[in-house]
Amino acid sequence: MKILFLTEGGEQNGLGHITRCSALAAAGKQLYPTANIRFVIDSDSGAKELLLAGLAGNIDILCWRKVLDEVLELARGSDMVVIDSYFADREVYEAISGVTGGCTIMIDDYCRLDYPAGIVVNPSAFVDKEKYLSKDGVVYFLGSEFIVLRKEFCNVPDKKIRDVVENVLITFGGTAEGTFMGDVERELKGRFGDGVTVVAPSRELVDAAGMLELMLDADICISAGGQTTYELARVGVPTVCVCFADNQRFNIKGLSDGGFLEYAGNVDDVDMLAKIAGGVDALEDMETRKARSLTGRSLVPGDGAVNVFLKAAEVFGIKAGT
Repeated sequence: MKILFLTEGGEQNGLGHITRCSALAAAGKQLYPTANIRFVIDSDSGAKELLLAGLAGNIDILCWRKVLDEVLELARGSDMVVIDSYFADREVYEAISGVTGGCTIMIDDYCRLDYPAGIVVNPSAFVDKEKYLSKDGVVYFLGSEFIVLRKEFCNVPDKKIRDVVENVLITFGGTAEGTFMGDVERELKGRFGDGVTVVAPSRELVDAAGMLELMLDADICISAGGQTTYELARVGVPTVCVCFADNQRFNIKGLSDGGFLEYAGNVDDVDMLAKIAGGVDALEDMETRKARSLTGRSLVPGDGAVNVFLKAAEVFGIKAGT
């Protein structure tokens, strides 16, 4: 069994796609222990340390969309190809689907393209299913049962909810380095002092186990609306969310409408620091945090990555364990 992952990420564009592919790769290894896994990642130098430490398999770092002939050769020799990208155009997907006979898993967060033959996975708590047009050769995996989590977040211990807020975690991925993050950090340190912890690519890299530990210890998290929000929900960390990009809105809507997130608004909104502070105020009550924690855990199951591969194997006619 050979599985090829094509994705992107780094300091400038965040690590969500890489994190998601890493989780899928782990699930693939669980189901296919002898699988040969290869990553081709369009990444800046800021993610290289994470890539080498956190991904099991062969890793090539290059802008794969611009060397399509090379990528097609790799795809021809693979049993399935997983593509997680916001930058690849339809022609790239179509070429890869063509050489794999449709054995292609295409991760999509917001119905970005009219995809060719294969499986389209929207791993979101909220999916506008009417936007996905049914077409021959395309199978759709849509909704929370396909939310992809790193293995460390699949089976998590119960979270302790403190009487008062002591520890606040700030994590915006690679999307908010600089002035905004510094402003949020100063605002919250003025209120919670040394209980504030910041996780960012430009600082010390934190692996999945380390991130889980930080989340279990956090009373509240201030987060962007990307992949991390699902890990926060799974752990049950009451969260104030800031939207940094349109592709995060479905994540935010699903987790906010479901009763987990306290949504502060768009990063460009006026008085964003005051809105974040208001979100923190709304979560200070212990009973409120306890309810949000339980809700988050109920919204995000822990077996989404395995579900993707199990159902994909059925579609592609591949036997588990091969």
